[in-house]
Amino acid sequence: MEQTSSNTPKLADEKQHNTVQDDVYIDPQEEKALLRKLDRWIVPPVMLLYLFSLVLLFTKEPNNHDSY
Repeated sequence: MEQTSSNTPKLADEKQHNTVQDDVYIDPQEEKALLRKLDRWIVPPVMLLYLFSLVLLFTKEPNNHDSY
């Protein structure tokens, strides 16, 4: 069985991709700033949804129908 040369470029591309992926540098301060910004956008609406669900839960009338 002969090994085709089509596998060689594929492996080279994978190595190139891994090298490029490993070379990405993320500044820790910028990452923190981005996370804070996302938290300011995401957390308040989620908290409001939670509050509304609690309000609906506690304002519901109890079901006093007996099914005996």
